[in-house]
Amino acid sequence: MRDEKELFSLTELAEDAGISWRNYLSKAIRKGRDIYARLKGVETLNVHSWRLTLNSLEEMNEFRTPDGYDFPKKVKIEEKYIAWADIWLLPKKDHYQLLRDMPLWEIRRVTPTWVLIENSEGKFEEKEINKRDRNAYTSYIEPVLIDENHLFLFKSPDEKDKIEVKDERVKSLLATGKRKPHTAFVVHAKTIMKIKRGDAWHQLGQYSDQSKGSTQVSLPGWGLIYLKRDREKAKLRYKYTKFDGPKDGETITRKAFDSEWNRA
Repeated sequence: MRDEKELFSLTELAEDAGISWRNYLSKAIRKGRDIYARLKGVETLNVHSWRLTLNSLEEMNEFRTPDGYDFPKKVKIEEKYIAWADIWLLPKKDHYQLLRDMPLWEIRRVTPTWVLIENSEGKFEEKEINKRDRNAYTSYIEPVLIDENHLFLFKSPDEKDKIEVKDERVKSLLATGKRKPHTAFVVHAKTIMKIKRGDAWHQLGQYSDQSKGSTQVSLPGWGLIYLKRDREKAKLRYKYTKFDGPKDGETITRKAFDSEWNRA
């Protein structure tokens, strides 16, 4: 699997494409793209299972009985494996639920992208799960409820997706290449939201109140980020991971915000 750092949130990808997250998700699923989810409380899988050595339906039918399938031990491999992740691959068979229903969605199965599997000597070896083996390593979990903010995808080759960006203002925003959260938000607030500078600063403060340094928020024009208020009144802070202390992270001063606004 590619580095998880290359995953982008569904809401961020949809915003960059200038379409709703629902529309983006529908297009992605119909094109067969992989969908990943962050599931609270599901960090580790510890599985003891059997895997069939059979490769076709014809081979399986040899062991079919009136009561179902009865597979002998010779065609089964006993496996013990461990996997852990922050973000899990969702089985393709469960994608229809995402299209059919509105959130909250109930997730009952996940597929690891790699596992530590026990060999014949009782030692664990790392194994990457390729597309052919995904069904064999899909595991049931305790149900977890998620919404669109928990879904992630890799960018497609030319968005990498050839999803047409119809809004010229969005195209202009994407061309700015802003590298800091508040500068990207300034461009978005001024050119797309079309709000006043003071209102934009107030909204940035509200996002900081929502995050409080411990909860990820989706900042318009940027994506997922951690924000918090500084002890100084006209100063905010941002960080890409949770804050560890009152002086942690990078600062956003009102003066710097105003300067970016004047340049946007």
